[in-house]
Amino acid sequence: MLFIFCRRSFSFVIPTVIEKDGLETSEIGGVLSSFALAYSIGKFINGILVDKFSPKWLFASGLFSCGLFNLLFSFADSYHFGILWFLNGLCQGPGWPACAKILQR
Repeated sequence: MLFIFCRRSFSFVIPTVIEKDGLETSEIGGVLSSFALAYSIGKFINGILVDKFSPKWLFASGLFSCGLFNLLFSFADSYHFGILWFLNGLCQGPGWPACAKILQR
């Protein structure tokens, strides 16, 4: 549940970001696209890593780092949105592979 909350948190603040930070819709699209790209990369890499390392550790570290990047995102300026949201996408990567491995046991 917390992984999904961290994944969708930017969607809730898009109208505020457009109004207060003055971002264009194309810039918002770039931020959202950076997340999708990083999430895909993260799922692929972590799908391999979950076979080599503890799925519980990967799941917990991914969730912790997602929370950290969401907190940093709330203090960031518009220039850093894409970078932080990309890093959040990478941290979302271990969620599904680790959860599938944990449930498999």
